[in-house]
Amino acid sequence: EKKPAAPKLSKEEEALRDKWERLLDMIKKGRKLDVVKPFWEREGTALGGVDAPIPDWTDERTGTLLQLAASSGQAELTAWLLDELGADPTTPVPYRSHRLEDDVPGSQAGREEDENGGSRPPTPSLPSAPGSHRTAYDLASTRAVRDVFRRSAAARPDAWDWLGAARVPSVLTEDMEAGRDAKKEKQNARRKGLKAKIQAREREKAANKPPTPEPEPEPIAEAVPGRFKSGGPQKLGGAPVSNDGLAGLPLET
Repeated sequence: EKKPAAPKLSKEEEALRDKWERLLDMIKKGRKLDVVKPFWEREGTALGGVDAPIPDWTDERTGTLLQLAASSGQAELTAWLLDELGADPTTPVPYRSHRLEDDVPGSQAGREEDENGGSRPPTPSLPSAPGSHRTAYDLASTRAVRDVFRRSAAARPDAWDWLGAARVPSVLTEDMEAGRDAKKEKQNARRKGLKAKIQAREREKAANKPPTPEPEPEPIAEAVPGRFKSGGPQKLGGAPVSNDGLAGLPLET
């Protein structure tokens, strides 16, 4: 059975598809802002704005540019979309026929941090089904991207329902981030100090270890002169048989 032929596109439609493909490729590959910004300034309005849904024909597993940048691990582009263009972080991830976590390596589920930067029990991931609510933050593939959302929530608390509809677990202020970095530096210094102590202990132990004595050579058995050289018959054990032991025996004919 022949498949129906794809509808022929007009020149305007082909041009629009080309713009979408170029923009999506730049976001997924993490192009620099000095490349993406001029393109967006020229074509952003024609593409429908920052919150325009990504067309179905692209076969992308995400629904908006913000969701794509977050799932691709592009922290700089995510911050640009959130803070400069005002992208909506509460837009739900579109329904797909299978779980999006299988397509997005390192998705956010199970790796949230608390206000101090430590780990906390994971939020149950929501299924990709009609009526489910998952957002760009749920697709964040790196800690750097998740911190972008938390910084934006701290800097512009009234812009969106960050802790509710956007599903951002907590805000991240400058003071909190400085405290987290200081704590991390202390932990690294403690690990380095412990490693240095272990290495010094091993060197001291190797220096005080007595040398292993060489094994003594096994003694070589010397041959006894004249042993086992008798020409006569011998008993078991190697002793020669005396002719006296044959006295009185009848001779064979």
